[in-house]
Amino acid sequence: MNVKVTTGEAPDEIAGDESVLLDTEIWARLGAAPSVEAFAVAWLDLQCRQMGGVRAATLLMAGPDGGQLSPVALRPADAVPSPTLVMTTERAASARRGIVRPAKDRSPAAFALPIVIDDALAGVVALELHPGRDVDANRVMRQLQWGAGWVEALVRRGHPGDRGQLVAILGLLSSAASEMKYKAAANSLAAELAHRLQCTRVSIGHVKRRTARTDAISNTATVKARSGLVQAISAAMDEAIEQQARIRIPSPEGTVTKHATSAHQALVAKGGSGAVLTVPLHVDADTTGAIVLERETPFPEADVALVEQLAALVAPSLEAKRLNDRWLMSKAAGSVGSGLRMVFGPRHMAWKLAAVAAACVVLVLVFATGQFRVSGDARLEGVVRRVVTSPMDGFIESAEVRPGDIVAAGQTLARLDDSELRLERVRWLSEKAQYDQGYRTAFVEGDLPEAQIIRAQIEGAEARLMLIDEQLARTEILAPFDGVVTSGDLTQSLGSPVGRGDVLFEVAPLDRYRVIVEVEEADIGFVEEGQESRIVLSAAPDRSFGFRVTKLTPVAEVKEGLNLFRVEGELLDLDEVMRPGMEGVAKIDIEDRRYAWIWTHRAIWWARMTLWKWWPNG
Repeated sequence: MNVKVTTGEAPDEIAGDESVLLDTEIWARLGAAPSVEAFAVAWLDLQCRQMGGVRAATLLMAGPDGGQLSPVALRPADAVPSPTLVMTTERAASARRGIVRPAKDRSPAAFALPIVIDDALAGVVALELHPGRDVDANRVMRQLQWGAGWVEALVRRGHPGDRGQLVAILGLLSSAASEMKYKAAANSLAAELAHRLQCTRVSIGHVKRRTARTDAISNTATVKARSGLVQAISAAMDEAIEQQARIRIPSPEGTVTKHATSAHQALVAKGGSGAVLTVPLHVDADTTGAIVLERETPFPEADVALVEQLAALVAPSLEAKRLNDRWLMSKAAGSVGSGLRMVFGPRHMAWKLAAVAAACVVLVLVFATGQFRVSGDARLEGVVRRVVTSPMDGFIESAEVRPGDIVAAGQTLARLDDSELRLERVRWLSEKAQYDQGYRTAFVEGDLPEAQIIRAQIEGAEARLMLIDEQLARTEILAPFDGVVTSGDLTQSLGSPVGRGDVLFEVAPLDRYRVIVEVEEADIGFVEEGQESRIVLSAAPDRSFGFRVTKLTPVAEVKEGLNLFRVEGELLDLDEVMRPGMEGVAKIDIEDRRYAWIWTHRAIWWARMTLWKWWPNG
């Protein structure tokens, strides 16, 4: 089910087409209702018919003393409210705002609207739809809000005792409800009201910028705002709206009006009618317009009561249609105006506090300054990194350390297989012994030339033995200084051959580090040598360590689609937790800037670059 969900207050406009279905039988029951309960049942039936696809609906009303809510109407009469409908009703009553619960899985969509009169909860109307039915949630909530005006009028004024008067009100409401556009609805209502009350002229207008504007005049196709008659009608509307009261002239016999009536007297003189009645239109606490009725004979109390009841019921519908007919820019301006009225007008303390907080935030952003920092991914490297290579050809016999191990100067890192060297040493020792024996024999026999030859062979054997001893000593690979092994894991390569000069290990010192920061190209222009900075390592996120920028590499590297420049820094704070290769985040202190600039400069630069890229005459 696709539901456009609008939480909070009921929306101001009705989205999409609005179809009002008027059923003769329901209207007859509504007009002939003998009690409040019968009226509530007929009213609830009317709401269900107009929306369509309603699975269950209920109307709860508070008692005369404002006590606990109790159901006065349930449709169908034998329906059992689902947990979803009960929960939605309870939320609307407690929050005092419209609630929309969208369909989930097999749970149907539910809607609830509280009826609040003079800041008191008078009732709640709630309904749920059949599963799988598509509906516009805005339209449903607006229909409930419009219909709730009838219940509000019923509560304020009590149940009308004159059924004929109620039928007349319902007929007038139907004439306005059958039109989708505001002007058409106002014209229809004005014409019907003029016919029923035998008026020479009925005018309907709305308030714009605290001034009434006449929108519809009975039996008049076009309303000319500059004509003297229309201006007189608008002035009469303003007079009633400013005094927040209905104005009737002439006053009933034996009474003196306490309201100013100069504009109404001018309308009588201008329009030629003997009597004028003006009733303001109210939606909640706002005055949205007025109805002006003119005729030859004075208005009796019954007609005045009918018009007042009609105004209370029709005002929400007319205002909703008018708001919906506005242009998009007018709707946006209206929303801004509503927000400003909530901030600067009476009541709405929460909105005022939120506005003050927002203003404080804006002031801080615009005027307060903070440290602008350039951040980037960073890692630690040793200042010196010594490579340990194989001194000769051979085979790996053992590995004593692995990457990450801390070593001391002279500590054994690995050993090469020396079995062949030891065999060769034994062979040369044997040959030297033979040469020594031959030398002694030649010397005893006095054969000096032979003795000299053998002596040379003995020296050659001794040199060979010295070389073998040196090679045997070098089969043990030693650490060049105190540090940590950063690379070289030979434990998985035991017995494998290595050549002379092959890299076996890399060792870095533990007392000197440098920080490598990868800075994006958009920020590299702010970075300079000598700037103080901080780095937080992933291995120690609760601490930061200082470093100073020492070098900027002018060549960028592409990494994950970003151009990154390498920035080097000298680490100032040492800690035992540090190891070469550790990663973290570095922030380079640039200068003090306004917070607004710090948080928005990236977006502004992106917008400039995008505009430059696509602007044809850039």
